[in-house]
Amino acid sequence: MLANDPYAARRIYHFTHISNLPNIVKNGILSTNKLKFLERRHKSIASTDIQSRRSEMDVTCGPGGKVHDYVPLYFTSRSPMLLGVINKRCIDQSDIVYLEFPISLIRRSDVVYTDASANTSVPPNFYYSYEDLKKLNWPEIDSTRWSSETDELRHQKMAEVLVKDHLSLSDCVEIVVWDRVTKSFIEEKFKEAGLQLPLVGIENYTRRHWFTDWKESNQESIVAGPKEIARNLEKACSQISKAHTIDSNKIYSDLDHLIKEMDANIKSIPELNVLFRLKPENPIHKYDLGSHTQSVVNILRSLDRFKSLSNDDKSLVIASAYLHDIGKASKIEQNGHIYKNDINHPVKGLPIAVRILGRIKNISEDDAIKILRLICYHDLIGDLMKGDRELSELLNITKNQSDIDMLLALSEADIKSINASWWDASKAEIIRAACISHIVENHQND
Repeated sequence: MLANDPYAARRIYHFTHISNLPNIVKNGILSTNKLKFLERRHKSIASTDIQSRRSEMDVTCGPGGKVHDYVPLYFTSRSPMLLGVINKRCIDQSDIVYLEFPISLIRRSDVVYTDASANTSVPPNFYYSYEDLKKLNWPEIDSTRWSSETDELRHQKMAEVLVKDHLSLSDCVEIVVWDRVTKSFIEEKFKEAGLQLPLVGIENYTRRHWFTDWKESNQESIVAGPKEIARNLEKACSQISKAHTIDSNKIYSDLDHLIKEMDANIKSIPELNVLFRLKPENPIHKYDLGSHTQSVVNILRSLDRFKSLSNDDKSLVIASAYLHDIGKASKIEQNGHIYKNDINHPVKGLPIAVRILGRIKNISEDDAIKILRLICYHDLIGDLMKGDRELSELLNITKNQSDIDMLLALSEADIKSINASWWDASKAEIIRAACISHIVENHQND
């Protein structure tokens, strides 16, 4: 190592899902093509489109081959790719593990690197000489900003180091994890494998790895993943019985009474009244959020799917339609009351819904929980249609046919209220069939 090497202290980073760690501990980090060849189970967090481009992209120096012949690492410790992944809510950010390696790996004969991400239709420049590191955009790579001013800069920030075929954990200088639970898991896996454990650190903010909500807590992910969503729902459900005990000032005799009040004057509910003051920042949303809510309820009542529900289920899904967006009021720009999209709004709406449902004198805990579940997952069907989230998340919350039919009705109304062409009826039926099949299979196994 040269004494005047300006890059010597730098590290390069590979992040992966915690479920991949046991295989990585056993086999090292393998390229995508090696993983396919060995038919090893691996949880990929990259999009299908990106993987397709990488599988066909030529590496123009060093050992050659395709990008998928290489293990990818980044020069930046917090990649925009991770932000894109967590925004889809298909993983929990706390399940991401960072493996850190010395930048001196670049001097090896099986390593090349790029000046931008190898994810685009136009390939980046590939380099083989350590001296070419000066050609990278280091100010952008080191920037702590979450976004870049242009797409070109964003891809330059994601410049990659590519290691042919396989990267041994013996080269790893540190593993960085979200919390002590993950640290203990890793320590256990290394012990079982009889391997020397690298330094295992918990995020210390000297090098930022994750995207956290600094306004709330540096330990809070900006996006709730599947497990965190489920935990928030469980917490809200546990508060239902407490809300009935504490709130003795009951306003509504039963759920139908609340619905009649909302039908007659939706603004009589303070938590819904505020939605009429919120204008969406995104131009595809044509109305204020209160008007959007009324539109969802009206469309819902016109749907054949809704009309086929039982009377009790109709009441549950109507109430859920009225309350599905109440979490959006937590993101307000005071000047002009512009609503900025908050992907966590279903979760943030749960405690507000608990408060409203606590004003009903006669409502079963089971019915209240069903409403909370519909609010929490009202956008799941749409995300599944886009391929952003996993079907297993839906299967975990559908216990019977009415569960999936109510959620489908709410989702269809919500999507059609924005753009009717976005609703894919054929995909909806495929999703429904998968849920029904899962329910039948579970019933047979009981």
